[in-house]
Formats: sequence, C-alpha cells, structure tokens
Amino acid sequence: MTSAAALLAAQATPAEQARSVLARAGSLTVTTNGLRHDLVGLHSVDARGQVRLRLPADGLPAAQAACAPRGALASLVEFTDIAPSPYATG
Repeated sequence: MTSAAALLAAQATPAEQARSVLARAGSLTVTTNGLRHDLVGLHSVDARGQVRLRLPADGLPAAQAACAPRGALASLVEFTDIAPSPYATG
C-alpha cells in the first residue's frame, strides 16, 4: 500500500507542470508594450526551468529589449497546453 506522503511526493507541483508544458510547446505568444508577437520554435526551457527566448535580431521584440532600461523588458508569455485526446478528429 502506498502512503499519502509518497503519493504527494510523486505529484508534480504547478511550477513543474508549467515547465513541462512549456518544454513541449511548439510556440508561444509574447506581449510587450501592448503588442503581441507569436514565436514559433523560438523558445526552450533549460535544466533550471528557465524559459529562454531566441528573438529574431531584426524583429520588434529584440529592438524593444535592446532599448529597455537596464535591459529589463516587461512581457507577458502565453502558451497553450494541447492535451492528448483518445478521439480522432475527422
């Protein structure tokens, strides 16, 4: 019989779940200064769980980051977890 403590230890925390979803996601949307930017295949999650964005050098988000005070650009990152489904779509 499994103890309650062992079950709790085996469950992922919300932060761990979010990191797992981000690592699998093929794209995400970043909003900076009120403008939305779709980034397809331009992010990764490192071993520490930090999200790394590879912004195109000639794109607006990179220009905004370069001009941001102290290199800090406030942004909102959105992603969608598409859960597997046992039903085929037709």
